[in-house]
Amino acid sequence: MATGEFLAEDNFLIIDSDTFFVADFKFERFVKDGNISMYCEPLDTPIALHNKWQENSAKMFKIESPKVLPEIYVGPFIFWRRDVLQKMFRSLKEVNGCSWQKTMCKQLSVSE
Repeated sequence: MATGEFLAEDNFLIIDSDTFFVADFKFERFVKDGNISMYCEPLDTPIALHNKWQENSAKMFKIESPKVLPEIYVGPFIFWRRDVLQKMFRSLKEVNGCSWQKTMCKQLSVSE
């Protein structure tokens, strides 16, 4: 996530370190109507770890924890919009009174 503080691009992609491309990659393939599409997989039963991520995210923003979501947005590709990421950083600092890095490091379980 810290990449957003150092890159000037409006949109960027972070991939897991064990991922590689076997064909040309075109960022535009993932954009539809100005939005970046995300892989979403429906779940039959909630995954406890993902529920904990949701709870910790709510705690960091000091909002009510959302109900358990019936889908999962986990995959090797993480797309970020710079403006959204920077807004999130500002919000975490306002709510917690310290940097977003310190806020996240206080969590035992967190996901980007």
